[in-house]
Amino acid sequence: MTMDWTPDKYYIMKEWGINPYDPTDTYEGLSKLPEKEIKRLYTAIAESTGLPMVFDSATTPYKLEIMGAVYFHNNLYFENSPAGIKRFREWVEKYNQTSRLLNWSASNFVELMRKQGFFLAHMKYGEE
Repeated sequence: MTMDWTPDKYYIMKEWGINPYDPTDTYEGLSKLPEKEIKRLYTAIAESTGLPMVFDSATTPYKLEIMGAVYFHNNLYFENSPAGIKRFREWVEKYNQTSRLLNWSASNFVELMRKQGFFLAHMKYGEE
């Protein structure tokens, strides 16, 4: 397995002090940025990913567009409508539940997976 160190959307978000691996942190981090910085971040993500980023302040707020692009490669995934906002809230709630689960000790997690009958995969790093 080889590592690609070229800047990507996650690297860019970290440069702005935002954790792109945690939806709740990402949303809170974007909410703290001034609009000028959000626009700069938005542009940087669009340029690095090649995603079509079309901003329309009447339809989709920047912070939700950025999250849609980062997590779903679709800048309109969290559209600014009751359905889009509901989808966003449900997604963050599900993520929080998952993160609490994954923060358990390894033995508790393995025990839960065995009870549920899930297959646990093991990946060896360094192999192609």
